[in-house]
Amino acid sequence: MKVPIVRILHSPLKIHELIERIDLGSEAKLVGPAVLDGEMSIGVGYEVHFKGHISATVLLTCVRCLSKFKKQFEIDFKEKYLPESLAVTDMREKELSREDLDTFIYHSNYIDTSEIVKELLIVEIPPYPLCPKCRALDNS
Repeated sequence: MKVPIVRILHSPLKIHELIERIDLGSEAKLVGPAVLDGEMSIGVGYEVHFKGHISATVLLTCVRCLSKFKKQFEIDFKEKYLPESLAVTDMREKELSREDLDTFIYHSNYIDTSEIVKELLIVEIPPYPLCPKCRALDNS
């Protein structure tokens, strides 16, 4: 869903969305819809604050036995988005802090929630996924 910035100018917007399709790359596939529940609000200088929860099941391939397995992801998030014009000016004038690394940039007059879900899921997917059976072998 593309949320126009004008929809959140005067009051926060509650979001409940089922996202059917997300391209997670060749090694992972969304199983069923990802569920996004959150709230988007606007701060000073068109800074957008978005907090919420994502629930999704992803089909992965075990790096050891090559079997397919499902993994459930429950992700709580709190993100900050700056308009591109403000972000470029802001970044030139100061040294980046740790908080700045968690700040994203939006390039137009809307924020795409499916892109946010995609990015957060990709970060959570392990680089070398192990199925429960192979993981149990490591723990014994």
